[in-house]
Amino acid sequence: MKKIIVAIIAAAMMLSLLAVPVMADEVINVASYTEVFTPVNETDAQLTVTVKGTAGEDGYLYLIAAAKGMEPAGVAGENLSGTELEAYKNGSESYFRIAVADPAAEATVEATFNVPGFYAVSRAAETNGAEDYKLSYKFTNYFPTKIGNYDVMVYVPQGMEIAKVSSPSAYADYKLAELDGMRGAGNAKALAAAAANTLTFTFDKAAGAMTNVLIWVVCLAIGAFVFIDRYKKAMKE
Repeated sequence: MKKIIVAIIAAAMMLSLLAVPVMADEVINVASYTEVFTPVNETDAQLTVTVKGTAGEDGYLYLIAAAKGMEPAGVAGENLSGTELEAYKNGSESYFRIAVADPAAEATVEATFNVPGFYAVSRAAETNGAEDYKLSYKFTNYFPTKIGNYDVMVYVPQGMEIAKVSSPSAYADYKLAELDGMRGAGNAKALAAAAANTLTFTFDKAAGAMTNVLIWVVCLAIGAFVFIDRYKKAMKE
């Protein structure tokens, strides 16, 4: 009876292992993985993904379909044998892949994607009297190996500015940037297999030039008032 129970348990364990999708040796090494989101309009984004690494036994380099609804728009790179990305599923996870010319050498792929509705996010609580919008983007490393350096940068539409970065929360762990008048937030770090990186921030309409001038004038007026008041008190004394 005990032997039968042991045999049943062993068979169940084997079946459970077969049922779990494993991305075996499809990517041996991912040295760097970079994502840059730039706005096309107020709601849609263009995503540029750059991956450097070596292909596995199947001869492909893989990109993770992390952004909802991302659609390939173009691809270039080095040591590639194709010019188009192929959609690929591994269990419940989605990827894009491209064949590598020499699997023994490092390859680079730079792909662009259209991401509809990326900036169509809900309003957040107001922090400075303006309408704040909260954007959160999560990337999970579904490769069986570590990503040496994962780097993400999200630029917001022109006329918008970054109000607050919530994740990562430490100032030293995130970075702010500007590109062609667009403000952006992002971060970079190594990602172990199955580890995730979440970037969350709020953005709102940037203060106009006239608003900045008025703020500057008010600050000068307050400073002048304080200086004159102190000067009068000093003269009396």
